[in-house]
Amino acid sequence: MDKTEGENAGHLAARAAELVEKLRFHEIRAAVLKGSIRQYSIKVVLPQGQLVIHYSSKKNAFKYQLENVSDIELQQKIKECLDDSAKTVEAGKANGHFSAQEHQKDFTDMVSAFQEYLKSHEVDSFIKQAFYLPVPRVQMAVGSKDAGWGYLNIYQTKKGTCPKFHEIREAGKRELLKTLWDSFSQPADDDLLEVEYYLSVLKPYKHLDFDFLVLAQSLAKAWNRRMADPLDADDLRYDFFRMEKCIDKLFSKIG
Repeated sequence: MDKTEGENAGHLAARAAELVEKLRFHEIRAAVLKGSIRQYSIKVVLPQGQLVIHYSSKKNAFKYQLENVSDIELQQKIKECLDDSAKTVEAGKANGHFSAQEHQKDFTDMVSAFQEYLKSHEVDSFIKQAFYLPVPRVQMAVGSKDAGWGYLNIYQTKKGTCPKFHEIREAGKRELLKTLWDSFSQPADDDLLEVEYYLSVLKPYKHLDFDFLVLAQSLAKAWNRRMADPLDADDLRYDFFRMEKCIDKLFSKIG
C-alpha cells in the first residue's frame, strides 16, 4: 500500500468508525465489516444489508450506498443519520469553526459518557430523540424507557453543554440529577480525551499501512503540553506502534 492509498484508507477507517458510533447512538446496530476496506471504499454491516462508504480523494468527499436493505423504516433512519451528518458538516464549514469529528466527540460521546455515569449511580437512562439542527440536542428518558422520572434535555451551544431538568417531575429527583451532572461535568483534560478517542477508533487498523495523522496530531498536542521532549506529528503519523508507546508513557506520567 503506497502513501496515497494509506491516506485514503485512514480517512475511510475514521469515517466508518464515526458513522458506526452515530448509528449506534440512534439505536441502529452497526459494525465495520472486517477485511472490507479498499483504497476507495469500506463496508458497514447493518441489522439488514450493509452500507458502502466511498471516498474521493480528488474531491475529499464521501458517498454512501445502501445494499440489500429492504426495511423501509430502517432505510429512512439510516438516511436521516447520513443527512444530519452532511448538514452539520456543511453548516460548520460555513461558520468556520466546526467539524464532524468535533461534533461526535463533544456531543454524542459526552451524552454516552453521561449515561454510563448515571448507570454507575444506579440511574437508568434511554435516548428518546436526538436532533442536530439548528442546535444539537438529545431528549433522554430517565428512570426507565417510559421515562419514569421524566425527561432530561441536553443541548450543545456555543457557550458549552447545557442540561435542562424542568421535565423531571419530582423535585428530589431533579436535585439528584443536577448534583450528578455537576459532578460529571467538572473540567477535564480534553486533549487527553481526544487521544483516547482516536486511539480507540484507529486501533483495529494498527497493523495496516495507514496514515494515522489525526491520532498523531492529538498525541503531539497533549504530549507537548506535558513532556520535556517535544513530538512532531509528521514523524509519528505512519508509526502506530511508536504512538502507542508514547501514549503509554504519557498516561503513566500523569497517573
